[in-house]
Amino acid sequence: KGKRSALLVAVGDGTGGLSRLAGVEDEIRAAQTSYTAAHSELLLNGAATSDAILRNLAHYDVFSFSGHAIADPIRPANSHLVIGGAKRELFARDLASASLRPGLIVALAACETADGDYFRGEGVMSLARPFLASGAASVLATLWPVQDQAASRLMNTFHRLVSAGTEPASALASAQREEMALGQSLDWAAFVVIGR
Repeated sequence: KGKRSALLVAVGDGTGGLSRLAGVEDEIRAAQTSYTAAHSELLLNGAATSDAILRNLAHYDVFSFSGHAIADPIRPANSHLVIGGAKRELFARDLASASLRPGLIVALAACETADGDYFRGEGVMSLARPFLASGAASVLATLWPVQDQAASRLMNTFHRLVSAGTEPASALASAQREEMALGQSLDWAAFVVIGR
C-alpha cells in the first residue's frame, strides 16, 4: 500500500439536475485501494459536504474529487465543485482561504477544472487556482470535458503511482502513456498537472 494519505470524494448522483455519473463511485473506491485504510477517508454523495471537505484538507497528503464542476467565467470566485445543492457547493472563494496540508496534491476528475478566462498579470482563473493560492503543491485538472469511463482508468493509474510516492507530473505522464496504448479515446490529453 502507498505511503501517502488521501481524502477521496465522489459525487455522481445527479444532484443539482446534472447528469448522473455512474462510474465516479467505483473510480474513487478503486483509488482508495491504493492508500492504506488507516490513511484515507472516503466521502460519497450526500456525505460530501463543503464543511467536511474543508475541515479535512489539512489532514491529508492527497485530495481527490470525482464528479461535476461548474466554471463561472464572469465571477471566477463562484466556480465550484458540485457536491449537492446551493448551500453545500464547494466554491473557489472558499478554497482560496482553506487550510491545506503543506504540499497537498489535488486531483480534480471533473470537466474543465483547468479552464477559465485568462487575466493579464493574474493567469487563468480556473478551479485549480484557489488550491494553489492556498498552498497546494500541484493540481491535476482538465482542460475540457472528459468521459466518465476514460477519466476513471486514468485516475486509477494516477492514484496507484501517487500513493506510492511518485510525483504528480510523472504519475500523470505514465497514466497518459497507458491510455495512449489502449487507443480508445483522446480524453487522456485533457489532463494537466499545474504546479510542481
